[in-house]
Amino acid sequence: MLDFEHKKHIFFECLNNKNGSYADSIREEIEFYFDCSDNEMNFLDKFYTREEIYSFTNMLVSKIIMNEHQDGFNDIIMHYCH
Repeated sequence: MLDFEHKKHIFFECLNNKNGSYADSIREEIEFYFDCSDNEMNFLDKFYTREEIYSFTNMLVSKIIMNEHQDGFNDIIMHYCH
């Protein structure tokens, strides 16, 4: 089982996987939101594996890309991460 600090490391590791697309800027915004703003990351408690964290992170990036024009970045983060 992963401890909380390891889960955070995996989450930020996934956010740092860049591929030269618009998603890179979304990943940077998410990273800033959680790393630089000291926002709660308790949502990571529900994950048990690296794969689950990667899957969630990629889903979150996709949801923001698809819906940010209608819901806004903060609203999407609040929905999925709080």
